[in-house]
Amino acid sequence: MSANQSPRRPARRRWPEWAAALSGVLVGAYTLAALAFPLKVMALLLLLGITACGVVTGAVLLGSLKRLILAMMIVDIPVQIDLNLARNELMAFLDGIAGLSISVVTIGLVVLYTIWLAEIATRRAPPPRLATLRATSLPILAYVAVNLLSMFFARDLTLWLFGFNLIAQSLLLYIYVVHTIRTRQDVLFIYFFVVVGLCVESLFIFAVRVIGSGLDLVVISLHIDATGRSGGTLGSPNVAGSMLSLLMVLTFSLMVTPIHRWYKRFAALALLLGAGALILTGSRGAWISTFVGFGIFYWFCLRRGWLSLKLPVMAGLAAIPVPFFLRDMILMRLLGDDNNSAESRLPLYRLALSMIRDHWLFGIGANNFVANLPLYVTAEFSGAWIRVVHNRYLLTWAELGIGGLIAFLWLLWSIVARGWQVWQLDDRTLSPLALGIAAAVAGWSIHMFVAIFNGRANNFGLFLGAGMLVAMTRIWRREQCR
Repeated sequence: MSANQSPRRPARRRWPEWAAALSGVLVGAYTLAALAFPLKVMALLLLLGITACGVVTGAVLLGSLKRLILAMMIVDIPVQIDLNLARNELMAFLDGIAGLSISVVTIGLVVLYTIWLAEIATRRAPPPRLATLRATSLPILAYVAVNLLSMFFARDLTLWLFGFNLIAQSLLLYIYVVHTIRTRQDVLFIYFFVVVGLCVESLFIFAVRVIGSGLDLVVISLHIDATGRSGGTLGSPNVAGSMLSLLMVLTFSLMVTPIHRWYKRFAALALLLGAGALILTGSRGAWISTFVGFGIFYWFCLRRGWLSLKLPVMAGLAAIPVPFFLRDMILMRLLGDDNNSAESRLPLYRLALSMIRDHWLFGIGANNFVANLPLYVTAEFSGAWIRVVHNRYLLTWAELGIGGLIAFLWLLWSIVARGWQVWQLDDRTLSPLALGIAAAVAGWSIHMFVAIFNGRANNFGLFLGAGMLVAMTRIWRREQCR
């Protein structure tokens, strides 16, 4: 080819345009067909159609079906798109785990494990090492084992199955994260979609507050109580507050890492939305846990010189509009009449202690607190507010026995301890992210004194955090061996 000749351009293919046109026709036909059905069926069909389009688009943009599915699972933890099979309305009313949860995380786990096992079978991925899993995961394995064995002491095996279903899915999520998150880019990928989840759930909380009433769309529901406290898609305002607390601390830890400034601006926007949504939940326990989590994280980063004293001043000035516009909710929860919310928990504590006194060793079976209420609700509790006890530690002891309580405390301690170990590595990327998980769980451990923390969002969030810490440790050690 001479110098004056230009390189021949490849012939332009026309099939992408035809594919796009055909896709548009199919999407339009699908939408018109969905409009012919009743409202709830139409909403479900449209949601499935949007999901299918999102899957295809996301797979193209992310370049990997596995990454897309994992991203959807991370976002789904706070958003909670699911179906409850064999739903028990009494359990739902009394704050128990009311059905067999089938969610985006459930479906994602099936797909990811199918792909992972196929890769192992074809030797494209190394098999998981059980010795490594035992060495790093004894607290989680002990807690899961106690939940499994509690079936032998459960009055209602169906309710036990509802509870263990969430624990089993949480364990599968943990194992997948531990063995497939291998690089720093993988870690930052997870954290980015944590920020996305914070934004999405915060917007749902704002939306239901604007609407002023709940909204049921078959697989997703928006909730708000009579006092205006918003639960978003998570149902209970306390559960919503606890998830926002976790996500906000993790999002703030991402801002301390050396990532692109556009990602930091996105995280800052998510924090602003999350702060407003957290206030709208009216969950004082979540407010305290968020304050504790941020306080722990900020203190240690300040001592290491990774944050300055200017940051809280600038953040406070930027966030002034949030408490100003939501001051009514803040004043109501701090100074107003809360309908004896604190005092109403005392009968629940007495009920739990009565169950513990009779079954302190082996417990009454996971998710069987409600099943045992008829044996303990006597005349002295007439007129009392009866629910599942709003204290995770008493609930765990009552349902799983002393061994279950020890395993659960060991799990919480192991997460905080491993987060501290990674923080001590003084790694500019991994250390602040690990400290964020440890600080958030420390805040959660305080909130657990006045909240249940047994739903799928809390379980998945806790096990995901534990898995991320193990993955970070393995990434750092692998890099040091090179």
